Amino acid sequence: MLVFIWILFSLFTVIYLLNLFIGLLNEEIQNLDKNALFLRQRAELLTEIELYYLFPFQRRWKSWFPDYIFYYVDIGKLREKINAIKTSDVYKNSSYKPIIHQDLWNLVTTKYANSEENKIPDLYPDL
Repeated sequence: MLVFIWILFSLFTVIYLLNLFIGLLNEEIQNLDKNALFLRQRAELLTEIELYYLFPFQRRWKSWFPDYIFYYVDIGKLREKINAIKTSDVYKNSSYKPIIHQDLWNLVTTKYANSEENKIPDLYPDL
């Protein structure tokens, strides 16, 4: 009798925990979808503002719309992301596949970028 109760308790516990896990996973997926939807709507709104609510002379201001935007990126993370995009099946037939310029691809895969001796030393290793 005790073994039967123990098996019954184990079965109900497993079912309850799986149900809890499925609920938490579903909630997390919905949060990710909401974030992606928010970012897409934000981009569409900015595009609409730039195209329809700005005068042509405002669109030509270099202080608002520079030709180049410079930012720092870690070469290792960039290489990982580019390889993930190249090998991923998600973007295979998608119209939203990121465009990787050939100059960027050449820069990331050059011998200089891959060599250990040409790396900048870490000045703050304890951070």
